Amino acid sequence: FEKPANLNLLELRVTEVAAEGLLEELNQEHIAKGLFHLVVVPGMRIEAANEATSDARKIAEELRNCSKVLLRVRRAEAGARNVQRVPRVRTDMTPTAGNGESRSVSPTGGPSRSITARH
Repeated sequence: FEKPANLNLLELRVTEVAAEGLLEELNQEHIAKGLFHLVVVPGMRIEAANEATSDARKIAEELRNCSKVLLRVRRAEAGARNVQRVPRVRTDMTPTAGNGESRSVSPTGGPSRSITARH
């Protein structure tokens, strides 16, 4: 992720997905299953990491210090469509089929999803 230049940001921008990391492993599983809409790529936004949400500094700190993480990510263009920031409604769901993913619902209809990864 990119260190936030503006400390008032609500989210972090994904700048790179490491070729040898857990996120890339999850991406490859999704690609193999044809679930391309679940692949996380550079440019996407990290809205939350575990309980850290709506504060780029807190999200970055959580990512640096956690041993297990639940991420909520979205496509960048989903946020650009919204002129006014609308709070997201998060539903806690148990991951299905062991794929480590739970879904979130946005009142704006924008895509948002949560991914669990352990390192």
